[in-house]
Amino acid sequence: MPRNQDREMRDAFERAPGPGKFEQEKCKACGQTYAHNTNRMRNHLVKYHPYLEAMRTKWEMNTITLQSNQPLPTNHLQIIVPRVKQAAKLELDAAAAMAVYTSNIPFTFYQSPHQKASDQLRNLVHTPPSAAALSGALLDQAYERVRS
Repeated sequence: MPRNQDREMRDAFERAPGPGKFEQEKCKACGQTYAHNTNRMRNHLVKYHPYLEAMRTKWEMNTITLQSNQPLPTNHLQIIVPRVKQAAKLELDAAAAMAVYTSNIPFTFYQSPHQKASDQLRNLVHTPPSAAALSGALLDQAYERVRS
């Protein structure tokens, strides 16, 4: 009874008749046949570029493509994730807190599903403060600022 193969091997190789009663594995990309030896088959895929290119064009990362250490194609889109500096985050949190306090909005306003959807549509980088943060240190800071 043949052993189970991992998904990468099933995708890359197919069974082929071999000499005598032994079955062999045939590479779907190049037609090279191997005795069923997972290490040898894996090494073949790591070195054989058409398989790697086919996986990368489908944007599939698996253990074989990771083992090959080849960089991703240069024609893919580069995603730039904007960041907010800590000082700016503190200032934005304070402004969001003041908006809640002065408008008599519940502390859970920023956690409502509709507000989260609105924030996503506006593509906000800053995550508004939670209800716990609004009812804690931010409330104390706002009170001191208004009192002075």
